[in-house]
Amino acid sequence: MLGRVSVGRSWQLGLVAVIAAVSISACGASGGSSSSAGSGGSVAIAMNTSLSGPFASIGLSNQNGVHFAVDQINASGGLLGKTINLEVKDDSTKPDVATELARNEILNDHIVMLVGGVSSSAALAEQTVIAKYKIPFIAQTSNTDALTVTKFNDYTFSVVTNTGMEGRANAIAAAKLPATKYYLLAPDYEFGHSQVKAFKAQLQKLRPDVQFVGEDYPKLGATDFSTYLNKVQAAHPDMVYSAQFGGDLITLLTQAKAAGVVGGAESPKFMGLFDVDTLRNLGGSAPAGAYAYSRAPYFAINTSVMTKFVSDFKAKYNVAPSDWAVNAYDAVTLWAAGVRKANSFDGTAVSNAMSGLTFDAVRGSLTVRTIDHQVACPEYEGTLAPDSNAGFDTFAATAVAVPGDQIILTPDEVTAARSAA
Repeated sequence: MLGRVSVGRSWQLGLVAVIAAVSISACGASGGSSSSAGSGGSVAIAMNTSLSGPFASIGLSNQNGVHFAVDQINASGGLLGKTINLEVKDDSTKPDVATELARNEILNDHIVMLVGGVSSSAALAEQTVIAKYKIPFIAQTSNTDALTVTKFNDYTFSVVTNTGMEGRANAIAAAKLPATKYYLLAPDYEFGHSQVKAFKAQLQKLRPDVQFVGEDYPKLGATDFSTYLNKVQAAHPDMVYSAQFGGDLITLLTQAKAAGVVGGAESPKFMGLFDVDTLRNLGGSAPAGAYAYSRAPYFAINTSVMTKFVSDFKAKYNVAPSDWAVNAYDAVTLWAAGVRKANSFDGTAVSNAMSGLTFDAVRGSLTVRTIDHQVACPEYEGTLAPDSNAGFDTFAATAVAVPGDQIILTPDEVTAARSAA
């Protein structure tokens, strides 16, 4: 049986740098892991995510969201009479590491489900492994649309807005703004290129008058953005559109504000991925009036389900859940619903059950499409401002949800994209 590790109640971001790898048994129950239904014993699931480096805060939020869901399942009697054992390991945001971890978890730990982590490149690598062994794989932070479109397989699912959906949602919001000259900054890997491509295509369709005066892709984990900031200043854009995230976004903003590229009266406006963790980390130092987009900000989802989830989560972790925790929780919720429908832990049976399934997520009732196993979930947009309730700048006062059915590809578009790949 997997060893039990206690996760502390204090959830301070400064601690994540010391985390190297975590292997968790979410229940501590005795008995071997078994994928067959019936009372007694346990089954194992895993998540490989970024627990070190600039995206460790996201990985820790992933971990807490999944752990919270598993704890609740086990506290209510388990799933099909079995307790759930959870492993969370550090993939170092590297595809080769993620691949090896996934293979070992499948062959040696006999996991029956894998939850995706932060890196889209790592998710694409893991996707190949899980298809070979017929293990359900649920993406909840890594979100390249290749996972569910051109690289799709029957065992891959996504509960997060993918890069195409996110880019199109941001373009819908940007089209309503007065800016006409955009400079684009995104991390140089799958996620960044895919999201920017969708943003540009949609914005050009909605606003033919918009110009893109520059486009750069700093390496993932970059620590010096000065070269790019100099180019932004020389281009004189009205808006800097960023797909940077987590620690990279905070580093970019810190250097951009110091250089006067953002935050000044004459500076261009800024539009970026401001998840709850990033906002909490920035406190009140986010660029004034910045336009924000995010995937599951608790302060923008005003439902009784979310209110209870936030209350329960804060009681356990002493902090409100980030987007990354909400979506990770929803990933486990989807899998558990599929297991119950299939009345089995068998990978093929559960994957078949999840395809087309409508389930009760923290974000509301969501449906998994059969053609691509993508959930048509919303993206959230707004303008940053001080928020006394949260204790840091948020966009709670102006939050707008862009419905998933407005930004997801149509089935015909999915088919055409696969044919063209």
